[in-house]
Amino acid sequence: MQLSPPWWTFHGLVAAALGADHEVKVSTLTQHGSKYSMQVSATNPAKAHALAAVLVQSQQFGNITVQVTVQGQNTSAETGLTPTQLAEQLNTAFKGNPYFIRTEVRPLWPGRPNAVVYPIFAAKVVQFFNDDLSDYYNNYNAVAADGFAQMLQAHGTMGPMCSTEKIG
Repeated sequence: MQLSPPWWTFHGLVAAALGADHEVKVSTLTQHGSKYSMQVSATNPAKAHALAAVLVQSQQFGNITVQVTVQGQNTSAETGLTPTQLAEQLNTAFKGNPYFIRTEVRPLWPGRPNAVVYPIFAAKVVQFFNDDLSDYYNNYNAVAADGFAQMLQAHGTMGPMCSTEKIG
């Protein structure tokens, strides 16, 4: 039996979470020596641009690097976004994804000027087969907000800070 290495788990998470949106496709993971790559594509150019602005460009697993490339028009990563601009990009990137609810912007502490961006995800589990021996069905199970947090790039102190919708 062969167990899935962490870079395959990361790919599975990206494919399951983003692939839940019918406008988004994630390629298979391709190996190039100690580097791996995957392509994310969207049928909507605005969504592709927004995904490029919010997704990590690479993820490191020890000496293994996974490169994440968003294909489409105008898909270079953006830096220097304001909290409002980041919220807009998150809303555009994840609109139509069943795991995504909305994005909110507010100060981390009341009365403070620094705004933090909170993408809010449904109280759902992202699940996919992953040779996980700790699960009876060998699935990987992640709360949606935690799964998306692994694939979003940090934008300084403003987040994004992935949250789960309130239940009840």
